[in-house]
Amino acid sequence: MRRYLAFFLLLFIGNAHAQTRIDAVIAVVEGHAITQIELENEFRVAAVMGIPYPPEPTVFDKRAGLDILIARKFAFLEAVRIGVVKQDDSGAGKLGTMSTPYGNYSEQVAAQMAAISAKFSSRAAFYRVLQENGLEIVAVEAWVYARLIDDAFFRRKFVGTVNTAEIEEFALGYFEKHPDEFKDADGNRKEYADVEEELLARFRQQKAKDNFGAWLAKQKDEGNWHILDAELAGANLNAPSDDEDDD
Repeated sequence: MRRYLAFFLLLFIGNAHAQTRIDAVIAVVEGHAITQIELENEFRVAAVMGIPYPPEPTVFDKRAGLDILIARKFAFLEAVRIGVVKQDDSGAGKLGTMSTPYGNYSEQVAAQMAAISAKFSSRAAFYRVLQENGLEIVAVEAWVYARLIDDAFFRRKFVGTVNTAEIEEFALGYFEKHPDEFKDADGNRKEYADVEEELLARFRQQKAKDNFGAWLAKQKDEGNWHILDAELAGANLNAPSDDEDDD
């Protein structure tokens, strides 16, 4: 059941340019706020990763991004509950606002940050792109950390609990029903042993995704969460301007 919660404002002092950003709460999940800055950073980090920032995000763009954050919040809270994230880890329970180190994920965060930085011509170029997108390094670290938690949670709760016998039976049945899909370069049908590992991995992953989807639907149906539609619609998520970079 959704619980309607009152709207409130948070004042957040922004990036390295000393830009002041008024951060409205746009959704609440089990008492944990999701803010405009979190949604804005989701777009901005994506831009750093090479996904173009929508010049003027539509309500559809905003809602699609917010849906990701809502799912992530439910997953993070469950990850804490089942021990994927330890409650005494630095930042646990503060997804999107943590500071390093990231508990038992610190080394993985550092490794992925190094890999992201390496995609640019130099570390200076990486920081320049962050600046152009109005981001501090901690915002990207938090994004990386969140994805690591997502992955660890997904593997622990869903991939690791798939019924192996069920997947083996389904994979073999699929192989037998789709003979044209499994041919070698000469047009000869492959042996099941040649594709078994690939099929098992594919269908295990798909089953895990289906189970996650069902789990998330149940959380939304039974949990306490709410989207503040007016605040989401009014959120100004325009791409960083050149003026910001000059401040």
